[in-house]
Amino acid sequence: QQLYPLLKNIYLKSKLISSEMKLYGKTVAALAVICLPMLAQAGKYTVSGVVEGSREGDKVVLAIYSSYNYSPEKGDRCDTLELDGEGRFSFSGKLKSGRPAHLMYISSSPDAPVFPPKVYFALTPSKMLIRANAASFSDASISGGLYDDPRNTAFVKAEKEAEACIDSLRMRSRKASAAGDTVAMKALKEQSEEQRSQYERMLYSFFKEDTPFAPFQYISTARIYRDDADGIASVCASFGRRAAKSGFADIVRQRRDYAMAMKSGRPCPELLLTDRDGRTVSLSDYKGKYLLVSHWSAGCGGSHYADPLISKVYEKYRQYGLEVLGTTDPSAVHFKPKDGSGPVDMKKMVFGIFKHEYKDIDLSEGDNYMFEKRFNVNGTPYFVFVSPEGIIIEAGLGVEVLDTVNKTMESVRVAAEGK
Repeated sequence: QQLYPLLKNIYLKSKLISSEMKLYGKTVAALAVICLPMLAQAGKYTVSGVVEGSREGDKVVLAIYSSYNYSPEKGDRCDTLELDGEGRFSFSGKLKSGRPAHLMYISSSPDAPVFPPKVYFALTPSKMLIRANAASFSDASISGGLYDDPRNTAFVKAEKEAEACIDSLRMRSRKASAAGDTVAMKALKEQSEEQRSQYERMLYSFFKEDTPFAPFQYISTARIYRDDADGIASVCASFGRRAAKSGFADIVRQRRDYAMAMKSGRPCPELLLTDRDGRTVSLSDYKGKYLLVSHWSAGCGGSHYADPLISKVYEKYRQYGLEVLGTTDPSAVHFKPKDGSGPVDMKKMVFGIFKHEYKDIDLSEGDNYMFEKRFNVNGTPYFVFVSPEGIIIEAGLGVEVLDTVNKTMESVRVAAEGK
């Protein structure tokens, strides 16, 4: 009699548990039916659209950046599609978070420009639509993803209007200069400076907006290249919560870290490159000597201006412990012979431009491309001046760095001859 109530209670509880488990199982199954398709779509992007006025054989290229510098040879994604008969295209794939991207239009016309036009945009896991005209591809309209946020579209519109105003003032200034109208030139110069100042204030104000589009715009407007390490760090600190969690903010922080590592007084990052003869070149090879790393480009006027200056400095101070190492990327040069002949040996052409005595490194070989990221290269000519102890004396864009080289090496020469 005492055992019966106990067994009955156990039976009733087990029946209740069984009923609850059945209900739980049905709930899980229902949730699976709803959520699994959603999970399958998570992280998926689609970029589709049309290029009006295109012709048979024309192509579009979608390039997705993994960092602030893009190169299909360096791990970034690059897909090419031939437009259909109506100029339509559609790309799709997976993406963990937002990334900068560009859509490039490659015309099959023999008169196509050497530099194909591009549309730079913020790609996110979403459906995006790009409509363009072959004659004015860079003015394409973009919708979907972050471009459906009114704040972002308003900024893009204001940015284009400001840039158009600056371009208009530039053209008017040129006409005034050609006419010799100094009064108009002065007035236009003041207007241009004020317009540029307003434009910069507008940009940096938007960078503080709590939207992933803010860090994207910091990249796309090239302020990520113009600001120094402290400037980039300041912008990073101003990102809101949503902006800071985006893939675009990850790229800005990556640039900040590389920039911080190249500040004067910091140990120079390891220089591990392979020269054109297959030999390894490292920072330790220059231990005990002053090293000037000169990053140049065949198509850069500043590089052509700097080359004889570097050669002069090298010739004057090499006996006092100065070494120079050149770096360049011939694959970044776009060259199209006017007579239509080809193909062109780009490496032979690029490395034949300058006849300097010091060694040049081909950054398109092997893992040499990492130099540009690790050394925070933001254009050409770019210089890194390193002490015999491997400490960065100065790093930066422009021939002004050569002033520091001259002053430093002149002091070394005077000290050496004084002995």
